[in-house]
Amino acid sequence: MLKKNRKWLFLLPLLLILVLVIFFRTLPKEVETVRAERRDVEDYITEDGTLSFGDSYSVISELSAPVKAVLVSEGQEVSPGTELFQLDETDYIYQRDQQRAELSSLEAQLQKAELDPLMTASPEEYIGNLKSQLESADAALSALEKDYRAAESLFQSGDISEADREKARAAYEKAKSDAETARARYERSSQSLRELEKQGISGKKLNEQFYGADRAALQSKIDALNAALSQLDEKIGKASVRANRAGIITALPIRDLSVISAGQEAVRIKGSGEAYVSAKVLSSVAPLLHIGDPVDVKLKLRGSEEHFEGEIAEIRGYAEKGVSALGSDEYRVELRVSLKDSSALSGRDGYGLTLRLRSYEGKNVLTIPAEAVFEENEKHFAYVLQSGRAQKRELSLSYEAGGNAVIESGIEEGEELIRDAGAKGIRDGVRLRGKQKSQGEKEKEKGTEK
Repeated sequence: MLKKNRKWLFLLPLLLILVLVIFFRTLPKEVETVRAERRDVEDYITEDGTLSFGDSYSVISELSAPVKAVLVSEGQEVSPGTELFQLDETDYIYQRDQQRAELSSLEAQLQKAELDPLMTASPEEYIGNLKSQLESADAALSALEKDYRAAESLFQSGDISEADREKARAAYEKAKSDAETARARYERSSQSLRELEKQGISGKKLNEQFYGADRAALQSKIDALNAALSQLDEKIGKASVRANRAGIITALPIRDLSVISAGQEAVRIKGSGEAYVSAKVLSSVAPLLHIGDPVDVKLKLRGSEEHFEGEIAEIRGYAEKGVSALGSDEYRVELRVSLKDSSALSGRDGYGLTLRLRSYEGKNVLTIPAEAVFEENEKHFAYVLQSGRAQKRELSLSYEAGGNAVIESGIEEGEELIRDAGAKGIRDGVRLRGKQKSQGEKEKEKGTEK
């Protein structure tokens, strides 16, 4: 009997251990849980920016001409109306003088054309007069061309001055223009007469239409010349170029040019104005920012930091393609931040600054820890602990960052969720025991994170 009792005394602990193992194996697993709660949520991003006190703009030459004089220097402050540079307008003045002479000739021809119907018996006689004028013009051109070539040779040998050569050239150019005009008028009138005769027009009607067409053609050329002269006057006026706003000269490309072309940059001016900070943010972040959002602007200099208040003043409506630090393509959107008080930043144009931009602000929004959320097939889920079992719920999120997920739908305020959705053994329907951290543990955890 004693031996049997000893045997049971030996087996009893083993049976007790077996019972405990079975008990703990069937006991629901304990997991940390959290409650969905409402609170205010803010999230921020940081970006590098550049301080500026005005936009740069380029002064573009509107003429192709030799550079006569540059009247400013780099670093010089200019005001609206300050003369920046002058271009040599000699060629444009010469063209204007030539066209004025041609205009006078055409106006004289028009007056003669109005008198010719009274002075000549027929269009044939009129054309005969035009032919005589053409022959005289060709003869004058031939003589003046010889004079000009002779003057060119004498100038090259140093026997006459440049002024004498230019005088000979001007006379030759005028004779050439007169001859071209006389030829065009003779050919046009002859063609007009032939066309009228082909149409069977004769007599008084022929005279009226013939002389009317000639006068109309002359008037058309006069109108075209007047328009060309107006354009030349405008170009000559653009030979002197002035600043159209205040600023500082930052570059003078024209200083290194002897001749500048129309459309070429001549001067670059940094405008003076209110301070702003420009920065570029990722295109995925830009929709989260809004004009008027507050911005903390930080200047780090010589081991110290200065902070300035600002707000987003402008967000560009397009993105520019660039390359990230990792070498992949990225798209960024430029924005501008205005500063409430920039007096302490005076003289620091071009300095680098750090911007702290608010990317999200939610008041009294429903939140859960981000680690309670997991993804499957591009959808968001969380495990809710309900009646001692894990229940898989699909969620709709409005924002996720900074360790928080902001919930639009899927769970209700106060519901208990499994904090670590990726923990081993967590699946839909499994039995679990929830344990929430005490307030002291939460405060201690926050202190450790800091």
